[in-house]
Amino acid sequence: GTFVPPRAARAAWREQAMAERDSRLNGYKVKDLAEDWLVHVERMGAKQSTLYTYRKRVERHVLPHLGDVPAEAVTPKMVEQWFDKLDSEHGNGVSRGSYMMLSGMFAYATGEARGQSPDFEPIVKKSPCRVAGATIHKPVRPAGTKDKVLTDEQVKAIAAGMPDGERLAVLLGGFLALRIGEVLEVPLPHPRKRLELD
Repeated sequence: GTFVPPRAARAAWREQAMAERDSRLNGYKVKDLAEDWLVHVERMGAKQSTLYTYRKRVERHVLPHLGDVPAEAVTPKMVEQWFDKLDSEHGNGVSRGSYMMLSGMFAYATGEARGQSPDFEPIVKKSPCRVAGATIHKPVRPAGTKDKVLTDEQVKAIAAGMPDGERLAVLLGGFLALRIGEVLEVPLPHPRKRLELD
């Protein structure tokens, strides 16, 4: 039977809604975000091999350090410290890839990931992934090191020394600069068929 002015009622409702949201978001940890992001990546059509790589990288390098932290509580400073530690312990190949996974997770959390519904309610307002230079590939070879490139004759000689069923793989890798995954996806000829090297 007590009159509550509309302005006070609205303020109390907003305060309660914010408290409920804060409670929900404090329970939503980086490990929960990782799972939701991986489901999203799969929904976007990523291959099983890509998902496997992403999951292993997240499990090995993200979750042990940030997994139990509420997603909304992750700060740019925390991300920078995590990245620097990873970079010093494992090098650029690991730190860069792991940072890109974390950055993708927080792009999803802000609702800015490719393919997300416009109705997605953001989990965080802004991504904490803002480490300058973290996505730049840094070569692991010392400066001044030159690649040694095989000649056509050397590639053919290596292929000739391989078992029949593996010669084409060497030729593809050597002449087309295919990665191992690309070479392994090529259906090779039957080993009894003779492969011409010329």
